[in-house]
Order: sequence, then structure tokens, then C-alpha cells
Amino acid sequence: MTKLLVLALPLLLLLAGCDPTPPPVVEPTSPVVEPVETPTAEPVPLTADDYLVDHAPAEAESSELFRYAFWTDDTKAVRCDIHVGGQSDPFAGCFVMPGFESSVTFPVVVSEECSDGLEVGLVAIPADGGYDLPRAKVSGCPEFRDYPSAAIAADTLVLPPGAALRFGPFQCSVADAVATCEYPDISASVSLGLSRIGVVN
Repeated sequence: MTKLLVLALPLLLLLAGCDPTPPPVVEPTSPVVEPVETPTAEPVPLTADDYLVDHAPAEAESSELFRYAFWTDDTKAVRCDIHVGGQSDPFAGCFVMPGFESSVTFPVVVSEECSDGLEVGLVAIPADGGYDLPRAKVSGCPEFRDYPSAAIAADTLVLPPGAALRFGPFQCSVADAVATCEYPDISASVSLGLSRIGVVN
């Protein structure tokens, strides 16, 4: 009996030294990768040159002519043209294109001075220039309107909302598809879109 106890004791000690709990399972971890910010390209600022649709060099009786133009939105329903140089005073005008007359929502007032009520014009003549007429007015007649050629119309860009550009003495901008061209020297302006027409003198 003593012999059995002596033999059993090392076995108990051996079993007591074994830990029945299995070792924890270590899941492989992926290395932490910090996100790399890709630098975004800054938008190229617009300039008046982006809207230059025609140019003529100076001649004997006229200065260098620059003609700018823009659409008020992608519908191409309203267009503005700005002429700086040549034989005439600087001029900015906006008009409703043919086919969009019925889309106009502002009251159309037809003037006796050959106007269909769908065009506005602004002339840049200094206050002391001896010009007695308003600088800004509703003007124009379809038969005399200078509609763009197909090539020039295709090359004309939309002036995005919020953009404001200087075209010679004028500053033009677009908001809600309504163009506004100002002559800041005397606080005159014209505005035109399918939803609004306005002149300020």
C-alpha cells in the first residue's frame, strides 16, 4: 500500500503542473495605414480672355476691338455680348435668343424706340462725356440684333453662377441664370434672364 502511494505521488505532482487552459489565440493584425491625402488641384480662375469670341487689330480710324460673350446658363436662352474698342463706345448688351421668347416670365414692355422688350444695353460713356441719354436701357429690335454666327455661338462659354469678370469698363456676373453687367464709374447696370429684366441709371 505504501508502495502504491509513493508511485502515485509523482503522477499527481506531474498532473498538478499541467495547465489545462489552452493558450489564447492571437489573431494576426493588419498594420495601421494612415490615409494619404491626395492634393486636389485648385480650379483655374476664369479670366475675360476665356470669353473672348472675336478680336480685330487697330486700323487707321478705329482702335483694337475686343468682343466678349457669355451665356447665362446651359439652356443658352440668354446671351450677353460686350464690345470694347473699335469705332464705338464700349457697349454691353444681353438679349433673349430666338425660340425662348415664350419662356420669359417678366412683364414684357415694348418701347416705341424700336424695342421688343427682350434686350438690355449699357454704354460706357463718362459722366462728363456730354451724353444726355441714359447709359442703361431696354433696347434693341430683332431685325437689327447682332445674333452670333453658329461658330461663335458654339465657342461661347457659360459664365458660372457667382463668377464676376471685368470686361473693359464693365463688370458682369450671373446669379440664378440672370446676367448683370455694371458700369461702376457711374453706377449704371443692366440685368436680364428669363425671369427678370432691369436697368439702373
